[in-house]
Amino acid sequence: MLTSEKATSLSNAMTSSDDGRTLNFDGAKLCPRTDATEYDKLFIPQWDALYEPDWTLFSAFALCVREDLNVLLVGPTGAGKSTAVLMLASLLQQPVRRVNMHGDIRSADFLGQKVLEPDPETKQVSVFYRHGVAPEAAKLGHWLLVDEIDATPAAMLMTIQAMLEPGHPIVLSSNHGEVVPTHPEFRILATANTLGHGDETGLYAGTNVLNEATLDRFVVLKVDYPLPEQEAKILLEKGQVDPQIVKMLVETARLVRNGYSGNECYCTLSTRRLITWCKLYKHFLLASKDSTIALRKSYQLAVGNKLSPEDSKYVAGVVQRATGIKVG
Repeated sequence: MLTSEKATSLSNAMTSSDDGRTLNFDGAKLCPRTDATEYDKLFIPQWDALYEPDWTLFSAFALCVREDLNVLLVGPTGAGKSTAVLMLASLLQQPVRRVNMHGDIRSADFLGQKVLEPDPETKQVSVFYRHGVAPEAAKLGHWLLVDEIDATPAAMLMTIQAMLEPGHPIVLSSNHGEVVPTHPEFRILATANTLGHGDETGLYAGTNVLNEATLDRFVVLKVDYPLPEQEAKILLEKGQVDPQIVKMLVETARLVRNGYSGNECYCTLSTRRLITWCKLYKHFLLASKDSTIALRKSYQLAVGNKLSPEDSKYVAGVVQRATGIKVG
């Protein structure tokens, strides 16, 4: 439940209808769920009191949810794609089932399969069909969040594609053609680091080219890193370090991202990684009482150890320009 002061202020920032329940996201009106069972509540995301929402993204996202349009959020790693889904769901008290796609996933993992299981009383072994995450989400009206959809094998994408049609039809051919009933609140959402055209940079190894027919069934929302002032606010709240350090880290990230866009390096700095950098800096500062030592050690753990030799040299130079401290 939304109990924090920040969650309350966010709710107050949205226009409410006369009934006091309907939330209005710039014209897209949605009602929070009130019919959640105890089982449903296990899948309602917890509100992050430090979350800084992008209201433009939220409004577009809410409109797609209201109109039951499939949504694909595309953007760089650590930009908050999945978090945006989870936080909107939290505001709406909406259960979410999250599935991370990978090269080894099978339709049985997604749709279900026949299993052998003994009866608790008779001990007789019976064969029955156990529904996967997609049929269960459809029946219960949960949102299905398909993370990293551009890492999905082509054969699995065809399974997902059939569910993207209006009404989200799910037919389980492996269970004698069972037609799964679809709850009106069921939605299919996805995230990706690429726009379905593959990745030539090497940053997102394992991503695939998405079928154009699959892409055509989604509304694409582009998600980028926060603006510098927004990112600084996030780091101050989550990292709890000196504002001057935050300012330097945000500037470092800006320069590295510009370098990546200009093909000067093959790495980027996500907001997620900056938060980790801040937390490690705080730890090393308490231990050493020396900001220079803290910055160097936290940089190496949060950033430096992940870089190739070429990118390490480039990023170390950027850090020195932004902070005045030599880290490499």
